[in-house]
Formats: sequence, structure tokens, C-alpha cells
Amino acid sequence: MSNARLRRLSLAFAAATLLGSVALADVPGVDVPRADYIKVAYWNAEHFVDDIDDPYVEGTNEDTGGRSKTDLALYAKAIRAMDADVIVLGECEGEAWTRRFFAEYLEDMKYDTITSARDENWHQNLVFVSRIPVGAMTTLKAQRLPIIGTGETQSRINNRLVILELMPNPDYKVLLVGTHMKAGTKPEDKGTRLGMVDGIKARLNRELIVEPNANILFMGDMNFSPGGDEYNRLVDGAPNLLDALQIYGNPPTHPAEYPTRHIDMVFANNQMMKDLVPGSVAVARPLPLAEQTKTSDHLPVVVSFYPADK
Repeated sequence: MSNARLRRLSLAFAAATLLGSVALADVPGVDVPRADYIKVAYWNAEHFVDDIDDPYVEGTNEDTGGRSKTDLALYAKAIRAMDADVIVLGECEGEAWTRRFFAEYLEDMKYDTITSARDENWHQNLVFVSRIPVGAMTTLKAQRLPIIGTGETQSRINNRLVILELMPNPDYKVLLVGTHMKAGTKPEDKGTRLGMVDGIKARLNRELIVEPNANILFMGDMNFSPGGDEYNRLVDGAPNLLDALQIYGNPPTHPAEYPTRHIDMVFANNQMMKDLVPGSVAVARPLPLAEQTKTSDHLPVVVSFYPADK
């Protein structure tokens, strides 16, 4: 490792330690040295739909038209500011619309992979956008998961449990989990989230049987808070996920204008934590407040990692 790179790392770590979570959350796009690192962002883009009514998709937000050109330009501005190599977009209509948006507004950023496990009847999907090589994608879309406490199961939103292999070089791979957990405060909403947690943990544990030293990075709109039952269920036991934002006090992410709730989160297993760039895990504010409110009601979360096992 070069002396220059060591100095950059030391400065980034010192800034993270001294500034704390509030300062980190105020850095537009999270300005951490980029050389040799891979940056990943998760952003619930809030009803990010096109201006074409899909007759097979139900929902007022999709039926009544898409975002204005002014708003789309702000989305593009935010994505440019974050400058992530991989982006997970939540509440996105699907990959066809995402391809169109990136072609019109962000073609020069060279995102050549856009993929999803779209629900054909709903617009709140996860779309993965990448300018680094990726491998296989695994989705729980067709799997029925228990609604804990009810004796029932569901498969309505399990397309929002997705694992995508990131392969920035031939000798290094990350299992990136993107998720958007069920919203709501009813007992069945919580039961659905608990079942989704069980489902994705079981899938990851099967991955670890094949690759015991796999790097796992888990990001998403969890729709639960640190310390809650769903949170404790996620971090308890294998695959031993750690809350990467806890050291910064779990800064709030929602609502974006004046955030009070930390529901957009970043987790990593021990193997992955070793490779994270110090100071890079943060809540980003890629837009000024007046512009942010015209895009999403969520703030993005970002993290960078060095693509080599330590």
C-alpha cells in the first residue's frame, strides 16, 4: 500500500472519528477518497416511475404519470454527486424505465448493467445499476415466506429480497443484498418483515455453506428501527451481520427533509467489515434541502470497500 494511500485512509478515518454521525450525514455524496475503492449506494427513490401507464401494473402512483423533467434532472444530479459504482434503487418501476432514465440523463457515467427482479403487478421494485462486473442474481421472488405470528405465508413482495454478486476483479466477490422490507405498523406488517428477515438469512446461510468466507454487504429500506424485534432478529446469529452505521449513532434517513427515523441501513458480515474504507459508511445528502424534497422522502446510504480480502 502506498504512503499516499495510507495518508488518505488516515485522514478519512480521523475525519469520521472527529466529525461524528451528524457531520458525516451532511457531506454531499460523502466525500471519501475514491482511488482503488468500490462505492455502493442504496436509495429508496420514492415512486420512481415513468410517464407511461403500464396496464398490467396496479397503483395510483404508476397510473397517473411519472416525475417531471425538472425532478428527473434532480435525481440525476443526486446520482452524479454520489458517484457510486453500484446503486440499488428502491421503489423503482423496473429496469426498462431505469435504462431509459440513465440513457437520457446519465449515459456518460457508463452504468452498463441494469437488472431487477420486477413484480409485474406493482411498481415498488429494486433495480440494481452497476458499472463494475457482476455475477449471478438470486431473488426470493417466488418463495412463500411466513408471516410470523399469523400462521399464514406471503409471496407478494419477496422480489424485494435480492442478492447480486459484485465481481470487481477475478479474485474478489461481494454478495450484495438489496432489500425493501414491508412498511406498516400492523401486526401482520411486522410479521411479514420478520418472515422476510428469516428468509434472506436462510438464503445467505446456504451461500456460506458453499463459500464460508463470503463477503456479505446488506443494504436497504428496512422499515424498522435499531433495537426493534426485526432488527434484533436480523443481527442475531448466522450470518452474523453487523450494523455498519451503529458506530456513527445510526443517523436518521427519513423523512429526508427533516429526518427523525433511521430505517435505511447498512450491514456487513465480519469478513466484509475488514474491507470497508474507514469513514465511508454514511447517510448521504447529495442535494441541497430544497432540491432533496423534490425527489425522494428517503436519504441514501453509501459505503465503500477495498476489493481485496484482508
